[in-house]
Amino acid sequence: MEMYKKQSSWVVPDRDLREKICQQIVQAVVPIYRSYMQNYGPLVELDGSSNKYAKYSVQTLEQMLSSLFLPKPGRYASFKGRQLSDKFNNGVADLRRTTSAVV
Repeated sequence: MEMYKKQSSWVVPDRDLREKICQQIVQAVVPIYRSYMQNYGPLVELDGSSNKYAKYSVQTLEQMLSSLFLPKPGRYASFKGRQLSDKFNNGVADLRRTTSAVV
């Protein structure tokens, strides 16, 4: 779960994109983990070092992965109510919105 620790601090501000990313991660990881736990979970539990191989239940893992990339409360307050394009507005005309900019 080292990867989870690193990526849990990442933020995807776009809600729809964040949900799609999390959904894809859950669909890719959880079925494999569920299969592992069904096949080897009882054996792992018998081993004294079971927490080395299976620290999380399937439900906990799914919840953790579903909550990735969420903004942390108060951490990104400066972005509240601002459009992402506002961040890059430096007085230069926004060429993305004009048809004449497309050649």
